[in-house]
Amino acid sequence: MYLSVVVPTLNDRDRLESCLDALSADAPDEGIVVNGPSTDGTSGM
Repeated sequence: MYLSVVVPTLNDRDRLESCLDALSADAPDEGIVVNGPSTDGTSGM
């Protein structure tokens, strides 16, 4: 089975970081982050 995880985010850099850390423990095949026009540095992660 192939598992893709999509994470939408907007100005939530801190929560996104912990979310991606948690996802890496489960090792999905693909992780997709969809970022809106964030102004908090989310895009630079």
